[in-house]
Amino acid sequence: MKILEILTMVFLTAASGWAQAPDGRWDGTITYGRLKVPFTIHFERNGKALTGSFVNGDTRVASTEGTFEAGLVRLTFGASGTQLEATVANEDLEGTYKDGGQDMHRVTASKFCACGSE
Repeated sequence: MKILEILTMVFLTAASGWAQAPDGRWDGTITYGRLKVPFTIHFERNGKALTGSFVNGDTRVASTEGTFEAGLVRLTFGASGTQLEATVANEDLEGTYKDGGQDMHRVTASKFCACGSE
């Protein structure tokens, strides 16, 4: 093999492991003690900037700041003083949700798929 072909293969292999920024609807749970509370969040990205909006019926609570870098999602919800920090891997989101009282809660979510209803 030529050097260029080898470098191309290495780059493509590495790139396939890089996480992509979440986009669209994701469904998950936030764990409070032994209680798992379901939630829906809608992500919109614009370069490194990322917005996340928790959805509750017709009500949306949007983040006031957000980024996605190196597989890490960081969202701040200024009005409530809460933060979401999670990693994205294989269409899954795992991390923590820090409430206004600074308690940390485990968060997991997956990209929404209508495939189960087909």
